[in-house]
Amino acid sequence: MKPDSRTALLLALIALVGVIALTLQRRTPIEDPNVVAEVTPLTADSRRQTADGSPSQAQDQTADSSRQFPETIPTPTLTLTPSPTLTPSLTPTITPTVPTPTETRRPSPTPEPWPEPLSAPGQSKIGLHVTVNSDPRAMEFVRRVKPSLIFAIGDTGFLAEVKAVSPSTVTIARYDDADYSVIGRVSPEEWAHTFVDQHLERYRLNPGVDYWEGWNEYRPLDPAAWDWYTRFEAERARYMDSLGLRAAVGTLSTGVPEWGEMANFIPALRAARDSGGIFTLHEYAAPTLYCGVGAGPADAPILSGVETGALTLRYRYWYESYLKPQGLGDLRLAITEAGIDGIARQEVCGGPPGFGWKDYVSYWAEAGFGDDSSTAYLEQIKWYDSRVRQDSYVIGFALFTMGAVGSPNHSTYDLHDMAIPLAQYMATQK
Repeated sequence: MKPDSRTALLLALIALVGVIALTLQRRTPIEDPNVVAEVTPLTADSRRQTADGSPSQAQDQTADSSRQFPETIPTPTLTLTPSPTLTPSLTPTITPTVPTPTETRRPSPTPEPWPEPLSAPGQSKIGLHVTVNSDPRAMEFVRRVKPSLIFAIGDTGFLAEVKAVSPSTVTIARYDDADYSVIGRVSPEEWAHTFVDQHLERYRLNPGVDYWEGWNEYRPLDPAAWDWYTRFEAERARYMDSLGLRAAVGTLSTGVPEWGEMANFIPALRAARDSGGIFTLHEYAAPTLYCGVGAGPADAPILSGVETGALTLRYRYWYESYLKPQGLGDLRLAITEAGIDGIARQEVCGGPPGFGWKDYVSYWAEAGFGDDSSTAYLEQIKWYDSRVRQDSYVIGFALFTMGAVGSPNHSTYDLHDMAIPLAQYMATQK
């Protein structure tokens, strides 16, 4: 090869080396502390050293190149990837868990105490009607206050205990098995004997009963029916007297008979008085026991100076108009059923329909009688008691009922909750 050729080749190689060096210089990144490259950052040590502690090859090449080429080297344009916009993570609002408050347990109301037993009967004429002797409060009531009257229907055996505990308490009972089909077919006198004979064994087995009723709430609707029933009751009283038993005649329903019809029954009442018997009837009212007071039977005369009623205190029409004028004012009367009964409710008195006293407690509260149902009823009973006590011929009245059984409606009459409040009141009436 000629010398000129060799010189030309050498110059070409030198030029090629320069081009390569320039290329490497341009590819070496220039560190800018304000630029964040799209790379995974290294640790400070790894950015400056290799694993064996010597300067990295890239650092060495950069140093050499900066010495061989001018300092005015164009800065390479870097495409920067912006940091993603971050949605700030909000601290969640924590709804505090409020613990359910633990109800402070209130002690159960202290049961009302029974009053101390009376040593003798008080002045009150309150008594009890007992459907079934299933409530222990019935006998406890007798032990505590020695009521004037206890009435039993069907379940009569406990009346012997009543008499043992309270000899002065008048006991009256009835068996409900009337046969109305005999009216007009069988002589009333004959049927009176048949009726008594049918029950005679049970009468004998229950010496704790002072008086026996016959039919319950029979309502004669014409003179012939009045005549039959009057003769039946009169003969029943006489026949029972002959057997050493005593009859309670009448058992008339609330609000009947009309004033003019009362005269039809006078012969039976006379027979009862003469045979050692008594007169019984029922007095109910609703929505309060005061309903109808001041009124009376449509055909009745005004009784001057006597408080009467169409429902409660109706019995006074019997005595003031008929019995006293005819010398029968000493015939003793027992009101063997009394109290609140929606069946007897009068439209003129208002109030809702219902049955027993429990059906009217809301009405009483709205009417201003108070929220305590027992107290609201007791106040009415006390009023009735105060009126009945004015009449010496009245033995007492039997509030309906203890031991309620039968239809669900009967439970609305039940006096379980009233027994102690009644006893407490009666204990004060000495």
